[in-house]
Amino acid sequence: MNRLFILFALFMIPAVLMAQGKNKTLSKKRVKFGENFVEAVNDHDSKKIIKMCDESYRRDQMKLLGNNEEQFLEELLSGIDEDSKEYVSVELDNIEKFELVEIDHEEVDGVLYQFMIHSGGREVLVTLILTVNGKSYGFLGAAG
Repeated sequence: MNRLFILFALFMIPAVLMAQGKNKTLSKKRVKFGENFVEAVNDHDSKKIIKMCDESYRRDQMKLLGNNEEQFLEELLSGIDEDSKEYVSVELDNIEKFELVEIDHEEVDGVLYQFMIHSGGREVLVTLILTVNGKSYGFLGAAG
């Protein structure tokens, strides 16, 4: 009986510690930032969405796009269509529902967030990276 308990403990303790470590890396502020982003997209609040992007990303993309906010948002809210597996863009006004699907573990450059766009019967999976610069947060999307 003791051997069984020891084997169980040897396998379970590392798994529990790893799971706890992953949860600790995601602060409540980062989760709340993602929730606020979802709210801004669902409200079609283009100014707030743009403001919630990483400052240098926003500046570089807007310069590249000639300050075209509509195109900036379309590129930011682009992703993989769940049915066709094609990379597509969805206009902000056509988004019926935007939801947070998953927050992945921290990477060197930030935290991976996955969102789902529901629009006209299609579902589009959008992946953004949340960057942290001091106390400020901002999302990175497609660039170029």
